Amino acid sequence: MSAQQMRDLRQRRYAARVLIDGRLVSPHGRHGTDATYTNYGCRCVLCTEAVRLYQRGQRARRVRNALNRERRRIAGQLTASS
Repeated sequence: MSAQQMRDLRQRRYAARVLIDGRLVSPHGRHGTDATYTNYGCRCVLCTEAVRLYQRGQRARRVRNALNRERRRIAGQLTASS
């Protein structure tokens, strides 16, 4: 599928959303997933919570990876100076 076809598909999915309780909700997709939030533009409570939890995990992984890199860097300096 070309990039243009993907854009058209996403536009159709976004256009199909309906307003429920002040939120744009997709009548399609599996609710409670970050994929439905992203690909269908669903902003129901379940999808919003799913993307919030996904982003929280991403932030935690970035911090953990940065700490591990720093530990390896420091450990390399300590062994090099010994």
